[in-house]
Amino acid sequence: MQPPGLCNSELLPLLRAQHRTFDQNGYSRQLAQAFAGVEFNYESMEEELTCPVCLELYADPLMLPCSHSVCKKCLHDILDSKSKQGGLECPSCRKVVDVNHDKMESLPKNLALENIVFRYTEERSKSIRKSLSLESPISDLLLSPVADLTDLPEFPGESNANCGLCDSSNAEKAAWYCVQCGALYCHSCFGKYHPRRGPLARHKIRPASDADVKLENSGCTEHVQEATTLFCDRCKVFVCHLCVCEGEGKHVGHKMLSPENACKIVRSLAEQANEQSTALLTSLGEHKSKLDSLGVEIKEMHKCACSRVEQQYRHQVEDLTCALKQERDAVLQKLEEAKRRSLAQSRNHIDETEKLTRQLEDVSATCRGIGEGVSTTQETLSKAAQVAPLSSTIKKHRKEVDSLTKRYDSLMKDKASRLQLQASVEQYRKRGEKVLAIFLDDGVNGCDAIIPRIQTPSSTNSSSENTPRIQNKYLITWGFSSTTFTAEAILQTSSWTVTIEKNSGHSGNYNSCYLFGIGISGDILNVKDSVGMTYQSHGLVCSGGSLYFAHNGKQELVSSLDTLPLSITVSVKVDHQDYTVFTYKLASSSETHGISLIGRRIIKDSMLKKSLYPVFTVSQRVKLLFPTYV
Repeated sequence: MQPPGLCNSELLPLLRAQHRTFDQNGYSRQLAQAFAGVEFNYESMEEELTCPVCLELYADPLMLPCSHSVCKKCLHDILDSKSKQGGLECPSCRKVVDVNHDKMESLPKNLALENIVFRYTEERSKSIRKSLSLESPISDLLLSPVADLTDLPEFPGESNANCGLCDSSNAEKAAWYCVQCGALYCHSCFGKYHPRRGPLARHKIRPASDADVKLENSGCTEHVQEATTLFCDRCKVFVCHLCVCEGEGKHVGHKMLSPENACKIVRSLAEQANEQSTALLTSLGEHKSKLDSLGVEIKEMHKCACSRVEQQYRHQVEDLTCALKQERDAVLQKLEEAKRRSLAQSRNHIDETEKLTRQLEDVSATCRGIGEGVSTTQETLSKAAQVAPLSSTIKKHRKEVDSLTKRYDSLMKDKASRLQLQASVEQYRKRGEKVLAIFLDDGVNGCDAIIPRIQTPSSTNSSSENTPRIQNKYLITWGFSSTTFTAEAILQTSSWTVTIEKNSGHSGNYNSCYLFGIGISGDILNVKDSVGMTYQSHGLVCSGGSLYFAHNGKQELVSSLDTLPLSITVSVKVDHQDYTVFTYKLASSSETHGISLIGRRIIKDSMLKKSLYPVFTVSQRVKLLFPTYV
C-alpha cells in the first residue's frame, strides 16, 4: 500500500527527466522501475539513495569516472586513508578509477541525484506532516546535517515568531528552526514532530530568529507550490528543483549554486568590489593630491616665469637702450665736433673781419682829418706827408679784404658741414637698425665653441712667447685672495661655457665681496687684477650677491645671484669693424628660483680690435669648471 502524502505523478516526471543522466547507474534504473509500479515503500527507495560508504543518504554526491556516485566527504576520507599512490577502487563496482586529491575537485557534481535526495527528504517530511494534518513550507536552503540531539545549539534562539505547529489560539514562542522543513518549532512541538532519527536526523537545526519568518514565506515564482532550494548563477535568482529539470523549468543547463555557496560568492565579490573601489578611491585621492601639488607647482612656476619674463624684458630694454644711447652719443659727438669746427671757422673769419674793419676805420678817420676842417692851403699841404702812407695802407688792406672775401665765399659755398648736420638723423637711424640687427641675432650663430687654454699664473707676467698653456678642467685659487687667469688670445668669433660651483674646501659668505668674474680683455691681466676692474677688461662679475656688467670699475646691475651652481656661456663676435659684440647667457640649475637670462653688450674699445683674451677671476669660495669637450 502506498504511504499517505506520496504522489507518483509528482515523482515520476522528475525520475523520467533524469533517467538519461542516471541510466548507467544500477540504482537509477531500479528506482525508475520501482516507481513505475503502483506500490512501493520508503525503505526500498531510501536504499537506492544511500551512499555505499557511509550508508547514509547522499550528501554532496560526486560522480566517479565509472558513473557511480559517492559523498564528497566519504571520497575525501577514502583518499586520506590510502597509504599508497595509485588508483581508487569504486565502492560500488570495485573498478579501479584514476582519482586523487588533485583530481577530486574536477569531478562533476551529481546535481540530479542530489535533487532526488532532497525531494525525497521533502516528500518524506511532508508525508509525516500530512499524516498529522500539519503542513509547513519547504526551505530554500540545503545545509549539512546534524547527527543527533547533541549537535543542537546549546541555547535556543530568541524570536518574536510563534511556533508553526501549535494551535494558533495558544501558540508558544518558536525556539528552533529547521532549515530543510522551513518550519519554526517550540520545545514541545520539536520533540513531537521532528524526531532525531531516520531521514529527519540529517536536517539542519538552528536557534530561531526573526529572520526565519521571512524564510518561511519564500517560494518559487514559476512553481508556486515549491520552495526555492537553489540559486541560478546565470540569472541571479532563487529557483526550485523543478526549474532545472528538462522539459519542466527555464533554468536547464544553467550553473546552480546552493544558497550558502552563492551567499559566500556574493560576499566575496562584494568584498573584491569593495577592495577595488577602495583602491580606486585611494588612487583618485592620490591623483587629487598630486594634482593639487601640481597646481601649486604650476602657480609657483607661473609666478617664476612671469618674473623671468619681466626681468628679461627689462634687461633687453636696458641693453638695447644702452646700445642705442651709445650710438646716439657717437652721432651727437660727431655733430658737436662738426658744429664746433664750423663755428670756429666762422668765428675766425669774423674776428679777422672785425680786425680789418677797425684798421680801415682808422685809415678813414685819418683821411677825414686831412680833407675836413682845414681852411688854408698851407694847412692842407702841411699834411701831405700823411697821404703817401695812407695809399700803401689802403692797398695792403685791399689785399686783405680780397683774401677775406675769398674765404667768405668759400665758407658760404661750403655745404659739407650743413649736409653732415642734415644727414645725422639718417645716419643715426641706420646705425640704430644695425644695432637692432645685432640684437636680433642669437649671439651664438657662427661662433666656434672652444675650451679656453689657460696660461699658468706663475708664468702670466713672463714675456716669453713659448710660455706653456694648458687646457684646464677647473680653476681655483689658493690662500685668501682672488686669482685672475688669462687664456690664449682668440682671433675669430668664439664662444665658451663656464660653470661656477661652491668650493667645498673653503667656507664663507657668498653674498659679500668679489666672488668671480668672466670676461674679455685687450691685454694680459696681472694675477691680482680682477676682471671688470681695469680699463683693459670687460665682463660679468659677481659682487655682494649680485651680478654686474663691469668695465674699469664701473658696474651696471644685471641680476641677483640666488644660488649656485651657475652656468655662464659667453660668445664674442669680432667681425664688426668698429666694435665687439659681447653676449652672455645665464642658466641656473634651480628651475624654481634660479635665473635664466640672456644679455648683450656692444663694446667700442680699440684695444679689443688689436688683441682679445678671455679672462677669469676666481676667489677662494668658488671654483670655475670647463666642459670636458665641445
